[in-house]
Amino acid sequence: MIIVVRQQAQISNRLVAASALIGHCIRHKIPLLILSLGEYKSQFEPQLESQLVRVIFLPSLLHRLTVRLLNSRLMRLIYSRRSWLQNLDNQRAWSEIEPARLRSQIWLINGSGDWCRNMPAVQEEEAATIRLALSFRSQWQRQADAVSTQLRMDRDALVGVHARRGDYATHRGGRWFYDEQDYLRWINQVPDLFPSLQPERLRFVVCSNEPGFLANTARSSLSASPMGSAAGDQLLLSKCDLIIGPPSTFSVWAAFLSDTHLLHISSRDQRLQTSQIRRSTLFYDWRPNREGEA
Repeated sequence: MIIVVRQQAQISNRLVAASALIGHCIRHKIPLLILSLGEYKSQFEPQLESQLVRVIFLPSLLHRLTVRLLNSRLMRLIYSRRSWLQNLDNQRAWSEIEPARLRSQIWLINGSGDWCRNMPAVQEEEAATIRLALSFRSQWQRQADAVSTQLRMDRDALVGVHARRGDYATHRGGRWFYDEQDYLRWINQVPDLFPSLQPERLRFVVCSNEPGFLANTARSSLSASPMGSAAGDQLLLSKCDLIIGPPSTFSVWAAFLSDTHLLHISSRDQRLQTSQIRRSTLFYDWRPNREGEA
C-alpha cells in the first residue's frame, strides 16, 4: 500500500505526479491513499468510489498533526526496526520497486518521492478513473462549458494560449518567460496548424497568471479567460481544440482533463509545426528532470 501524506510542489505538479501514481497503482492493483491535497479541498468534487484508490481531504489541523507524527523521533525509530513500513523518496522511486513489494508493505510519500526519474505513461483505461478521483468542482466545469460554447460561436476551432508569467520570470533562469510579442508571433503561426480552416474561423482564449496580459491587443479573435481561478483556467483550456504555451504541468494537466491536444513551446525562436502537437505528457513515458520534458 502507498500512502501519499505530503507533497511539496504547487497544485499542478501534485496532480500530475498523483495521476501517474494512480495509473501505476490501478495497473498493478496496489492500494493507494492520497492525503496530500487537503489544502485544496474547496477546488475538488471527487466522483470516484473505489476500494483501491482513495483521495481524502483532511482538515488542515489534522493533516499537520499527521505530518508531525510521521516525522517524529518515534516514527523514525519504527522505520528503522519495521521492514513492513517504508519511505519512498528521491532515492527509492515507486516506479522502480516491484509491485508485489508495494502491495505487501506500507510505503509513505512524505514530502518527496511522488516524482520518479522515469514517470510511466498513463494507460487509456486508467485515465477515466484518474479524472474521477481528481475531479474539479462541477460548478466550475459548467462555467467552463458555457464560456467555451460562447467563444466557439461563429468559429470552427478554439485555441487556448497558456501565457505563463509571474514565477516563470525566475524559473529555470527565465528561459520560458515569453513576452507579448512572442505570443502574438506564435498566435499568427497557429493558422498553419489548421490548414483546412480560414484564419478568421479560429478563436483564441488567453489564460495567464499575469492579469491583463495581451489585453491591449486589438484582435476580435483573441479573448481573455473570464474564469477567475487557476483551476477554472485549466478547465477552460481543456475545452479547447489545442493548447499552446511553455512547458508546464499546468497545461499538461489541462490537456489531460479531456485529452486535448498540446503544443509546448520550448524556446523563443521555435516555429510552430503540426509535428510538435501531442497529447498530454501523462500519456507518455517521460523524465521530469529533462529540460522541456513537462
